[in-house]
Amino acid sequence: MKQILGFILVTLILASVAIAVEDNRVIVTIPSQVAVKNDTFVLSDIANIIYQQPQQLEFAQTLGAIYLGKSPARYDAKDLKGEVVLEAIERLGVSKDTIGYRIPTHITITRQVGSDDSDDQVLKSDEPSKKLPPLVVKGQPINVVYKSGLLTVKLSGVAMSSANESEILMVKNVRSNKIIRTRVINSEQAEVITE
Repeated sequence: MKQILGFILVTLILASVAIAVEDNRVIVTIPSQVAVKNDTFVLSDIANIIYQQPQQLEFAQTLGAIYLGKSPARYDAKDLKGEVVLEAIERLGVSKDTIGYRIPTHITITRQVGSDDSDDQVLKSDEPSKKLPPLVVKGQPINVVYKSGLLTVKLSGVAMSSANESEILMVKNVRSNKIIRTRVINSEQAEVITE
């Protein structure tokens, strides 16, 4: 049964990618639950934004920079309506008919809590804290893995920004030039986020 469900999921994903390639639009996909890191969040913090052509990169980055609001307090959650996201995109002057999108009616935003939260750290000396370099550096080649049941797909990509382990990283597929939303596993590998 799991294999059949996995096959159906992969078939649906591949069909949606095929449709997106045919109509050549920038695609915005948001999962129903997202964890954000900063005090405020923008579209790229919660969405996977995929573009088909190199000339669409600037447009995809502009979409990603759309401000959506203040993040919830740590250990709290916030409900964001999908229509609010679409209205924010339209305020930018973009008709929702000119992009492809998969946005749920309600999106639950939670605050990502990690060891790097400054409120949790107490400096015990007068020395300034030293920030460790990121695990993955912008422009670095990285292997991307997609797993669904027994299916595993691997591809080569380039990091679009710097990130540490478990952080969200946008990766450019070197063969298709599409931007993929991933989570860093280690310094050489990231996994596709499908939620």
